[in-house]
Amino acid sequence: MMEQSQVLKTAAVGAALFGALAWCRLDRGAAAAPRSIPTTHPASSEKSSAPALHEKLTLRSAVAMLSSDQWSVRSRAQSFLMQENPSQLPVVLNDLRRTHNAEKANRLLKVALQLYLMARTPVLGGPVSFLGVQYNMQRITVRLHGHHIACAAVQVVAILPGFPAAAVLRDTDMIIGINGRIFPLWMTADAFRQQIQALKPGDMVRLSVLRGLSVVSLPVRLVGVPRDMGQLGAMLAQRQAAAAAFVARYER
Repeated sequence: MMEQSQVLKTAAVGAALFGALAWCRLDRGAAAAPRSIPTTHPASSEKSSAPALHEKLTLRSAVAMLSSDQWSVRSRAQSFLMQENPSQLPVVLNDLRRTHNAEKANRLLKVALQLYLMARTPVLGGPVSFLGVQYNMQRITVRLHGHHIACAAVQVVAILPGFPAAAVLRDTDMIIGINGRIFPLWMTADAFRQQIQALKPGDMVRLSVLRGLSVVSLPVRLVGVPRDMGQLGAMLAQRQAAAAAFVARYER
């Protein structure tokens, strides 16, 4: 389900909205279908992954790390760059033009698109809080603080570029809680949407996310969108057109 899923019909855009266009050639394929049988994940205790990124990296060092032969280093650098100020877009585009490495070019294009659309994403642009993800619901079991916990999980299957969530979330991440409260096993997609909308646009929320075998705590700022479905659909359609034009101009 997409947040305010009727937007998809109103805007007449695809179920994944920006989909492959937004993420260029970096997609890791479609997410698995939701499972009704609880799945055990031997996850470690929850930990925060955000501070270290900003304490040790700069824009220049992160761009250089995109040439690393280690996937984890390249991924960390890209995550850092996705959270840069939109004013750094000219610097990123300059590096994009200069690189001859195809994967680095794709990562830089993804970063550039994020920064370009971030400048078009006012945090307080409307009264309704919006995360900017498409998701499926699952039921899983994770190990937290030495205990196995059965809970609902919001499996991220698509992320709208330009929204704050796109800088920290990844396809196939599983959101299992908000602000330290783990989702009950019976939580529905509508209940998750209502939890988001109960918060204020501009609020910084901390998502408990199962990523691989670890549960990490990720801060994400919510944005405000129009309450009217027609206005929201039109806004997303305009962003899709802007993203298409941007990618067509800079894609290698």
